[in-house]
Amino acid sequence: MMHRLIVLILPFCISFLGLSSQPTLIFDPVPLNGSVSQPVDIAHAGDGSGRLFIVEKRGSVRIIQNGNVLASAFLDISGSVVNTNERGMLGLVFHPQFPDSAYFYVNYIGTGDTTHIARFTVNPVNPNDALENSEKTILKIAQPGTNHNAGDLAFGTDGYLYIGLGDGGGSGDPDELSQNEQTLLGKMLRIDINTTQPYLIPGDNPFTDHADVLDEIWAIGLRNPWRFSFDPITGDLWIADVGQGAWEEVHIQPADSPGGENYGWDCYEASANFEPTNCANATGTLVFPDFEYPHINQIPNGWTQGYGNSITGGFVYRGSQYPSLYGYYICADYIHNQAWLLKQQAGSANLEVINFDFSGEISGISTFGEDENGELYAASLNGTLYQVRTDEILAIEELTFQLQKRNDGVLVQWKYTGDTGDVLGYSIERSTDGVDFEKIHLEKPGKETHTYFDPQPSAGRNHYRIGIEDISGNIEYTSIRSILFNHSNLFEIATVQNGSSLEVSVSAHSGDIRLMLFDIQGREIGSMVVPAGDESTIVSFRDFSNTPGLYVLKATDGTLVQSKRLVAR
Repeated sequence: MMHRLIVLILPFCISFLGLSSQPTLIFDPVPLNGSVSQPVDIAHAGDGSGRLFIVEKRGSVRIIQNGNVLASAFLDISGSVVNTNERGMLGLVFHPQFPDSAYFYVNYIGTGDTTHIARFTVNPVNPNDALENSEKTILKIAQPGTNHNAGDLAFGTDGYLYIGLGDGGGSGDPDELSQNEQTLLGKMLRIDINTTQPYLIPGDNPFTDHADVLDEIWAIGLRNPWRFSFDPITGDLWIADVGQGAWEEVHIQPADSPGGENYGWDCYEASANFEPTNCANATGTLVFPDFEYPHINQIPNGWTQGYGNSITGGFVYRGSQYPSLYGYYICADYIHNQAWLLKQQAGSANLEVINFDFSGEISGISTFGEDENGELYAASLNGTLYQVRTDEILAIEELTFQLQKRNDGVLVQWKYTGDTGDVLGYSIERSTDGVDFEKIHLEKPGKETHTYFDPQPSAGRNHYRIGIEDISGNIEYTSIRSILFNHSNLFEIATVQNGSSLEVSVSAHSGDIRLMLFDIQGREIGSMVVPAGDESTIVSFRDFSNTPGLYVLKATDGTLVQSKRLVAR
């Protein structure tokens, strides 16, 4: 094994903006050269191309690049898609290793009112074209009604594909499907698609040892989860579930959840009784919403947190253009054009809730989506694309900022080339959650390049920002950036593939760690032990030069177990 210090350097530009007590929210229409029809999902490929992929309900996917709607559809399977009522093509997600893996996945309603989860392949000679004849069916689920199809897809930080399904339609879950463990309807599913089979069941799915519950099920008791998303920083899963006649709801499933939650429908609508006797013998752990809001005809006396009739779930903002939005989950109501900022409070179960009324400004927000930089977009079913932003000033180029992870701390380096005449000092602030920051250093201007060594970062992810204080006492903050420091993970992938070798950074914090590498069929093809105390060890696992494909790396110290899927090229 080779021992060396790993240094992570993250250069970026700073934004210079005013600090306000509460962020604003703006839905800014994006001028498009071309048009899209009934957009219901927005995705990116994560390949550095800057493209946005817009799912059209009729059964096609269009590409927006540099404000241009490309003339040819990326995918068009409209001939196979049923596009009436709430049916249509409803979801899209790219494989986490795209473009190394040339796959993407869609959710659509096909003939016979059946949900299709299908895989397609991108044309190897044209990245703006998908091969319609490459369809591979992953999963099919019969739909008894024409609504409550949900339709969202997302990969979790664990590499598994999550699928949200509604209760099959009708009013009040007439067939009692959400609490029925022998149907996939009204559930959140979790499957492994890294296989030559249609899919595999992850071994740690919560109900694999329950003979009466389908193994694909991750969570129970959903009505119509119209958009869910993972926070890329925390790994938490945010689920927006459309209500019946009184309440809309949002659930936050923590990243460390083992699954098995029961979100209550149709025993409860949000936290209100609906048919509570249906949960007398409920499967799973009954969980009430983290946030709920009433329908317009059900507003309680004194309620001030907004209203609506049909929630459209969004994302936790983790972009860099608008730091005051950082860490807020943003969602909206499709009917009444209300929107919300929600943020978890550090050390508390409470949420900060900020409500906005956009009546007359937006119309029918049908979906949200991120670009590959974490900037947030929304779309109306009428074809309008919005960038979701604040009224902050965007990043300036006069100040550059980088972090270096050292064995005993984090080195912060910055350079400001603007006018420092009214600058009193630079305030370095650190946070463990990206929400609550503490000042750890104040430095006066005067040098071209500044450095500060932080000797006490927390184990895990640390978030940093720089405040620029002027002589009047005002302070302007930069974007927030993060770095991992000696966290509780057993390993990190230092370089997924360096030439023909797989390199893994191992942190043996408390005991010996056994590393094991498996192929996709589960055969162990290599193992080694890293002794306790080595926290900067890089191991070169094996020669991949003639064996490209999917692998699983596992590590255990006898208590913790960690795994990660890898692609060797």
